[in-house]
Amino acid sequence: SYALGEGESRVVALSFAPTSQGPFSCDVVTGCDDDVLAIGTGYSLVSCSLSTTSLDFGTISTGSTKDLSFTIKNTGTQTVSGSALEFCGEYSIISGSGAFSLTAGQSRTVTVRFAPTAAGTFNCSINLGTDCGAVSMTGEAELGPVCNLSATSRNFGNVAPTKTADQSFTITNTGGGTLTGSVSISGSFFSIVSGGGSYSLGANQSRTVTVRFSPSATTCGVRNGTVTTGGGCSSVSLSGNARETWNNYVKATLGAGGQNCVQCHSSGSGIGDFTNINDVKAAANFTTPTASALLREPAPNGVSHSGGDFPCFQISSGECYQRVLCWIQQGAPQ
Repeated sequence: SYALGEGESRVVALSFAPTSQGPFSCDVVTGCDDDVLAIGTGYSLVSCSLSTTSLDFGTISTGSTKDLSFTIKNTGTQTVSGSALEFCGEYSIISGSGAFSLTAGQSRTVTVRFAPTAAGTFNCSINLGTDCGAVSMTGEAELGPVCNLSATSRNFGNVAPTKTADQSFTITNTGGGTLTGSVSISGSFFSIVSGGGSYSLGANQSRTVTVRFSPSATTCGVRNGTVTTGGGCSSVSLSGNARETWNNYVKATLGAGGQNCVQCHSSGSGIGDFTNINDVKAAANFTTPTASALLREPAPNGVSHSGGDFPCFQISSGECYQRVLCWIQQGAPQ
C-alpha cells in the first residue's frame, strides 16, 4: 500500500526471473486508473560441459607418442559453437579438430597426441571459444632408449671339429628410459653361453652376450648363424669354419692304424710313411677329394673300408672318413 500527498511519487522496481523458456506477461495493479503490463521472454543459457579441463600426459620417451581425449557436450538448449585448435609443436589433434556447432545433447570427442622429439616439459592449451573455454595440456619427455652394439658380426675363424671357440659382444643403452628385448640364437653348432634371454637396461647399462661355436666331429666347412637381440637393435651375424688339421687329428688317426695301414697302403696307395704329411698328401685327390686313394682300401678294387680293422673309415658313415675327407677338402692344412 502507499499514500502519496500532492506532488509525491513512488518508484516500483520489477524483477523478471523465468524458470522456463517462453513468453511471460503480468499485470501490475497500481490502484490508479491504469495498470502496468509487464512482459518478457525466457531463454535458456548456453551450457557447454567438458569432460575435463586439463590433460596430463605424464612422462614418455622421446620418439614415442601418447594419446588422450576429452569430450565437449551441449548440456543446455541453445547451440554451443566453437573451434578446437592447437598451436604447439609437440601436440596435435588427431581427431575432432576444427569448428563445431552442437545442438542440445550433442557432443564431440577430441583426441590429442603428445609426440615429443626432445627432452623437457611441454605445456599447451586448446582454446575452444567463448562458449566452452579452454583445455590445458602438460607432458614431460625424457630421452628414449638407444641401442648400441659393440659388434654386428662375429667370426670364429678356423675351429677344429669337436673343439670350441667363444666370441662376445655387448648391448648398451646409450640413451635414456629403459631398453628392453630378448636375445636368441639360430644356426647349427652355435649356442649362447651367457647373456641370453630377456633384458631390461636403464641408461648406460649393458649386457654382454657370449656365443660358442662347437662343430661336431663330422662337421666340415663354413657354418653361419644369427643372434637376434630385439629392443630395436640389429642382429649379430655369426660365422665359423670347421677346419680339420694334420696336427689336430689326421696324423694321430692315421698313425693309430700302425703296420696294418702301412702294409696295404705302402704298395697300393704309395704311402711310405703315415706320419709324414707329404707322403700322405700324395695319396689325396684335391680335385675330387672323395676319390682320394687315402680314403679307400687299396686292394683289391679301392673300395670302402666296410669292416675289418678300420670301420671308422667306412665311406660316408665313418667318422674317420668324414674328418680326413674334410682335411683334404680344405687343402690338407698342417
